[in-house]
Amino acid sequence: MDRDAQFQYISEQARAFLAADEPVVSVDTKKKELVGISKTAVANCVQWTTVARQTAAEL
Repeated sequence: MDRDAQFQYISEQARAFLAADEPVVSVDTKKKELVGISKTAVANCVQWTTVARQTAAEL
């Protein structure tokens, strides 16, 4: 199925659901994001906290 046909099908389905007073949800699935805290996020948080403490101590 080509891309245009996929969008056409989704559009038709959305119209049918809306006409029947049913909810329609749009979901963007292009970008993949990890769920939870990554090692990089933890390292950045620790680094930021360290810098914040040093700055606070200088004040």
